[in-house]
This record gives sequence, C-alpha cells and structure tokens, in this order.
Amino acid sequence: MHSLKLLRVTEKIMNYLNEQAEVEHTQTIEEVLPLLESVAALFPNWVSIICPVHHSGIRFVSSNCNNVFGYDAAYMKEHISLQKFFSMIHPGDGEDLHACYTFLDEILQHQLPEEQTKIRVVFQYRFLQKSGRYIILQDEKGILRLPENKNIYYTIFRDISEDSSFSGVQVTIYKQEEGLTKIAEYKPSAAKSKLSKREKDIVSLIRHGLTNKEIAYRLNISHNTSRNIRSKLFEKFSVNNVVELLNVAV
Repeated sequence: MHSLKLLRVTEKIMNYLNEQAEVEHTQTIEEVLPLLESVAALFPNWVSIICPVHHSGIRFVSSNCNNVFGYDAAYMKEHISLQKFFSMIHPGDGEDLHACYTFLDEILQHQLPEEQTKIRVVFQYRFLQKSGRYIILQDEKGILRLPENKNIYYTIFRDISEDSSFSGVQVTIYKQEEGLTKIAEYKPSAAKSKLSKREKDIVSLIRHGLTNKEIAYRLNISHNTSRNIRSKLFEKFSVNNVVELLNVAV
C-alpha cells in the first residue's frame, strides 16, 4: 500500500534531519503555537501543522484546517494519523509521491547539517477532502530555526484547485539564502510521458476537440482501437477525464 511506503520514506527523511540537527525542544514549540495561530488568522486558506514525527509530544493543527481538509482541528489531531493521511492521497498519485520523497532524500543527503534549516520543500498531489472530492494539495515543508539552535519542523497546506489544473505529482526544493532559490525539481510523470506516435496523434486530436469516432476516421483505425488507446492513456497517467489527460500529457 502506497501509504505505508510513504510513511517509511517520510520517517527516513525526518530521522536523518533529527540526527543532523539533534532536535528535542517541546517547550520551545509550545511558545510558538500562538504565532502559528495568528498566521492562520491572517491567511485563512493556509493550514499549519507541526510535524508529528519530529515533535511526537505535541499535536498541533491550526484551527482553520476545515478550510482545506473539511475536518476541524480536533478531529484531525485525534483521528488523522500520518499513515491515515497518506491513505487519503489519490491512489494514482501514491507511487509518484513516493518517488518524490526518495528524490528529496537524495538531495538532503548532500546538504551540510548547518544548511538543513535553509531548505524548503513544496509537494503537489491530489488529496481526498471530507466532501469526497479530490483537491490539488500544495504541501510545503520547512524548518523554523529558533535561538539556541532549536528547530521547529512544520508543514503548510493549501488547496490550489482553483488556481491551477493538476499536471502530475511534483516536488520543488528551495534554499533560503539571499533570497529563495530553487535548487531542484522533480516530476515523475515527465519520465513516464513518452508517447508513441499513435498516442501523440490521438492526444493532439483530443486537444482539438475531436470525438472518438472522428479520431478513428481521421487516423484510419477502428473505433475500438481508438477507444482502447484512449483508455490506456487514462490508465498510463492515472487520470479520469480528458481535461486531466491534456494537462499531464501535452
């Protein structure tokens, strides 16, 4: 199950960061909670969560989480474990998200310990909201450095469904120095997006609005062949409709 794979690779990353930074600061986190809530009040569509792996003694979810996930903060803290969270990711995105975490792990292994707090990571994937619909979730992870070399590991979530169309799972890695600089980006579907000539022809005709019957006629193939190739494209890119297919394949 992809949720278990994601859980293992996430723990691996967090354990690595823990070993490098030697983090242990529950009291410091408690002092920061009011600040995180004030951020939630100013930006109601951004939900803050403190990493439950690094900071097992405290479960913090900002009170505005209903705006993104559809659940209130109390329910999220009580019932949505990390493994449960991963199980709510779109089934078609699990493998690619696991690949993104593995990619991130490789990047982190080449960062010096003192550089860890400068790293910010942004994932995009589809997530099952309480309403039963999948949203495009932006999942940004970072480290807040406090005095005495104490760190807070946090995640900020945002529903970006209305701002962008889904074009595949991806991770973008930034480093904060003079400004925020992108140092790496990975989109697993790009590696899988090589299309055969026939697939390219069909995608192009779909983009121009042709029906399945019209595509078959234009390419001089049977209606069934056209339909089967189209179905395989949906399966190949883990999408459910033409709009999603064009976003990923074109």
